[in-house]
Amino acid sequence: MKKQTQALAKSARYRKEYDHALLFNYANVDTYFTGGDGKELLDDAHTIAGNPAVTFDNYVASTDLSLTALENAFNAMRRFPDDTTNGSAMYINLEPAALLIPPELEWTAIQLLQSPQIPGVADNDVNPIKSRLKIIIWPMITDTNAWFVLANKSDVAPVSFNRVDLEFDNDKDFVTKDILASAYTRYSNGFVDPRFCYGSMGS
Repeated sequence: MKKQTQALAKSARYRKEYDHALLFNYANVDTYFTGGDGKELLDDAHTIAGNPAVTFDNYVASTDLSLTALENAFNAMRRFPDDTTNGSAMYINLEPAALLIPPELEWTAIQLLQSPQIPGVADNDVNPIKSRLKIIIWPMITDTNAWFVLANKSDVAPVSFNRVDLEFDNDKDFVTKDILASAYTRYSNGFVDPRFCYGSMGS
């Protein structure tokens, strides 16, 4: 019975992970989530509240994880427009902090981010991105080619509300004498500001 209760807790945690991963598994479509501008997480024409005429792009289609892709992510995130009426002239100036990937991209990410020289070439050029992003491997990412560069969560981040902490209850069925156990929790998640992320679903 103790193991059954532990299994309930594990199932609840798994479901919460699954629901939060939907934000990234459907990042380029509006199936589950849209932000403050009414668009999905990854889009090539996001708008800002201060000036809807100013757009920015945080999505690169059909692009696998590579040194060039990460370089483009750094450049794009640093030029995301600020929430001002003249947003085209001011930048939020985010510094990319982490790389979120499925397990299948772990070895590629290690080669890109931990090699002292540029990987895969004969030259001895210094790897400019070495150790500049924390690698986060999340098995809940279902697309094996998807990758996401994330800003520091203290600057801008997705949203997660824990409405009711995981709680357990049990009772006895007076007819069958079976022990009944339940686990209950409430939460919600999504995003408002898409500027915390730049990425691709891969090729």
